[in-house]
Amino acid sequence: MSHPSASAAALTRSAMTSSRSGPGSSSSNNSSSPLRSGTVVAALLVLAGAAGLLWRRRVQQRRKRDEETLARELVLTDATRNLFQQYESLRVAALAPGSAVALVSDEVIARRVWAVSEAALKVHSYRCIEERRFMEPRIALHPLFWELTKQEPPVGTSLRGGTLPAAIAALPVHQRRLLDVGCCFGTDLRSLLVADFQPHNVLGLDIQSTFIDLGLDHLFLDRALLQSRFVTADFLDPASVANEPTLSRFLRVEGGAHILYAGSVFHLLNEQDCLRMAQAMFDALVEGGVAFGRTVGLTAEGGVLAEKIRKERRGQEQKEQREQQEQAQQQPSPSASDEASSSAAPSSTGSKKHDLRFLHTAASLTALLESVGFTSVVVTEGPTDMNLSRAPLAPTAVLHCDAGAGNKRNSHKGFMAPGLSAMLSFTAVKPEI
Repeated sequence: MSHPSASAAALTRSAMTSSRSGPGSSSSNNSSSPLRSGTVVAALLVLAGAAGLLWRRRVQQRRKRDEETLARELVLTDATRNLFQQYESLRVAALAPGSAVALVSDEVIARRVWAVSEAALKVHSYRCIEERRFMEPRIALHPLFWELTKQEPPVGTSLRGGTLPAAIAALPVHQRRLLDVGCCFGTDLRSLLVADFQPHNVLGLDIQSTFIDLGLDHLFLDRALLQSRFVTADFLDPASVANEPTLSRFLRVEGGAHILYAGSVFHLLNEQDCLRMAQAMFDALVEGGVAFGRTVGLTAEGGVLAEKIRKERRGQEQKEQREQQEQAQQQPSPSASDEASSSAAPSSTGSKKHDLRFLHTAASLTALLESVGFTSVVVTEGPTDMNLSRAPLAPTAVLHCDAGAGNKRNSHKGFMAPGLSAMLSFTAVKPEI
């Protein structure tokens, strides 16, 4: 369908052409021709403006229909409704004491969720954003959350998954310092504030500043209250951490975090970065501190298949390396400058290996956390809360995914499959020396 303003512009050109070269024109008519042409042009410009206004209204109506459709399709849980309403009460009390607290309706939540998810997906298409699961405090799906906040869990909640160390359990909730790594829009962090954690004792960290801004400006509308409690840094890079003043002060000057939460982070990393992540978590905690979180992983069956595929992949990589060496031996000896440029360029095999996400089993995640010094490690396996019906079933796609896939929407879906995937909940303690 053509744009109305484009049609109006074409009509304007046609009318102007006709006015200049109409049949039967005479010298007497020529004197009034500019006046008539100006009138026609003015009228058509008004028409074009009206057509543009009509087009904008249609776009706005279509957007409203999209929001209404989303509102009907969204399944809002009581946890989501309670979080938005309770946090709104906290926000108003902090920013405008004594003011009335408005009801945060399902329609308001849906409109915010729609705007935030559409903007975020232009940056990176994470699965939890596509499925709008960020609107629920998923930290509450970990059993340690209920002990951490001293709240009664809903009936039927599994409490398997580790306990708080005695030193942390003895601290009042409002004195506990918590670092949320991979906080995204900050939904989980705000659920902790509702549970009596204090803003100056919590810090949310994410590598994407856009996600933090969307949470502050569009999802929870609290930049004036919490802007200083979110930071952008690469948690796996010590230099990035040291160069972020608020984060560096939180970890070094204030002694580190009593509690570190990492939800949906490990399954985004390759094998080497999983180790760096575990070490960074350990270093960020005080002695006697606890790390906990959730990650997509593999069942034992999936782990067996994963190891088989890794062996096949290693064999293929070794074969490719041998072939490259044989080809290099058959070619004439390169000059010194060619050797220098060749050694500086990364091999395609190494780059491919680096970009593969690594999914842990309960056993391998336990071994990883213990390898960096954690004790009392508990990893429990449960069903994933992702939509498996949308995932491809090819084993190689399930077990590995290109971590450098970037901004292509749906580019990362391949790491899930029924029977092979699981949701792993972990708890680990940094021992006191």
